Amino acid sequence: MQQSQPSSSYMYPSSPTPSVPLYDSGYSSYGYTSPSPYSLHYSTCPYANNESYYIPAQPYMPYCSPASETIQQIPQPFASSTPNQQSNVCLVPTIKNVQPKRRLQQQQPVMASPSFCPTRKRISDEAIERLNAFYEIKKRPTEAEKDRIAMECDITLAQVNTWFNNARSRRGDTNPKLAQKLLKQQIASLNNQVALLQQHHPESSPGHDSF
Repeated sequence: MQQSQPSSSYMYPSSPTPSVPLYDSGYSSYGYTSPSPYSLHYSTCPYANNESYYIPAQPYMPYCSPASETIQQIPQPFASSTPNQQSNVCLVPTIKNVQPKRRLQQQQPVMASPSFCPTRKRISDEAIERLNAFYEIKKRPTEAEKDRIAMECDITLAQVNTWFNNARSRRGDTNPKLAQKLLKQQIASLNNQVALLQQHHPESSPGHDSF
């Protein structure tokens, strides 16, 4: 009497096979089947019907799981504190470096372009005559008089101030005390010259002894 085959769970080869059971009964109590060597080669059973053999009790970890676990094991405070330290260090020099650049960019058009520097107009001879005439009358004009002189001479107010300052410095009128000192020195030098002349010419009249 021929032995009844299982319900198409496995396909046997055409050659005679030894009378070896498909699985050991000793493993059945543990819920684990041990297929025979022939069944591994000629089995056409899908994986779903043979999960007890292909899937162990502890499932396999995925291939990338060690790398993912090591990334997840990094402490969160360390990751969050590092960017804060870097941000505090990097923000300070950027603010310091940006501010001087903006100042230089604002100053460059004023310094580079010659159109912002007005050219000084030369004082004409007629204007110089008017300035000299006013200087003989008054050596230190007021602000209103300076404005009027600038309009009459067709020059700027800065040129009027510069001209009067130079005129006082050239003629010794910058300091009244200094002007008096210079005047006394000139008188003393003239008296010395008169004394020398009288010594060479004693017959000169005594009325011209000194000033």
